[in-house]
Amino acid sequence: MVNTISSKNETSNTSPNNLTTDFYEKLKNNFSIEESFKDITQYLNVKFEIDYFILNIKDSIKYQETTVFENINEQINKTFVIEFECNINNKTSISFNVIANDENHFEQLNSCKDALKTIFDLIAPILFITYLQERIQNLKLRDNITSLYNRKYLHIYLDKMLPLSKREDKKIGFLMIGIDHFKAVIDEFDYEIGDKVL
Repeated sequence: MVNTISSKNETSNTSPNNLTTDFYEKLKNNFSIEESFKDITQYLNVKFEIDYFILNIKDSIKYQETTVFENINEQINKTFVIEFECNINNKTSISFNVIANDENHFEQLNSCKDALKTIFDLIAPILFITYLQERIQNLKLRDNITSLYNRKYLHIYLDKMLPLSKREDKKIGFLMIGIDHFKAVIDEFDYEIGDKVL
């Protein structure tokens, strides 16, 4: 079964010119990072028999690394890992950590490393844009202090839920929570302490 990798590599199905157009277009049109990962997982599995990978975004200015996706668990053998680093710009890169099933699969993947690197170089910018769009959307719908959903989210949610509630003849409940004497905290201390209290 692993021989398929080498035969696919020989016929150069994974060259940038032959990168499956449907896969590439699908990624460009995805609006959620979760959809993108499903498509990537399926593509890597079909083309290279890769079942598991980890995707990290690295920020060299802040020295931060954020794991954006991983489809592994504790039982997965992480002995055979190949890392592909794709630079997005001079301060940001995406790393794809591909986990081979065994030593033979590891050697097979190493033999088509150039094809994999090309594929990751092509899809990394698309993933990064999708990731940023999702982050921006999330920032618009959440309070920046508490990370709770804000009033805008409530309007979007209610636009969906009220017709559903009416159609199914179900009620919707609301819970409002207030903090007694919160203004006194701000008056006595300052907004920074108030933010921490929240």
